[in-house]
Amino acid sequence: MKNLTFILILAAFIFSCQDEETTGNYSIEGKWRIDNSGNQMYIFQDGIRHTVFCNEDLCDWDAFTAADASPNNGPYTFENDTLIVYQSGPGVSAMGGRATYKCDGNVLTIERKGLYGNEFDEVIYRYGYNLEDCTE
Repeated sequence: MKNLTFILILAAFIFSCQDEETTGNYSIEGKWRIDNSGNQMYIFQDGIRHTVFCNEDLCDWDAFTAADASPNNGPYTFENDTLIVYQSGPGVSAMGGRATYKCDGNVLTIERKGLYGNEFDEVIYRYGYNLEDCTE
């Protein structure tokens, strides 16, 4: 009986840790860099996802604010494990997908679908975090 109780407690602990990593109590607010994009950053601020582009060889990302963002910004919702961004501008209305936090909430992988139905993962990471430090 003791073994069964131990196994049940262990299983509950393992599943609660996995769930926390997926949905987490992390905030998406702030600056996020996009993996494989040296000239683009998202700023999630007050319910709006802003996209900032830099055309310099060395970008001073500290200096960029939501005021520097492109005009095609839109509100976002993050409920349970799904991030949806409602964009303004021609041809795009909503994008997003299941989102999973990793590395203490510093890395977020978003399962997305492309314009032609192809699936891909978009990886974003908090500005100032070294993505190479994430080993999960």
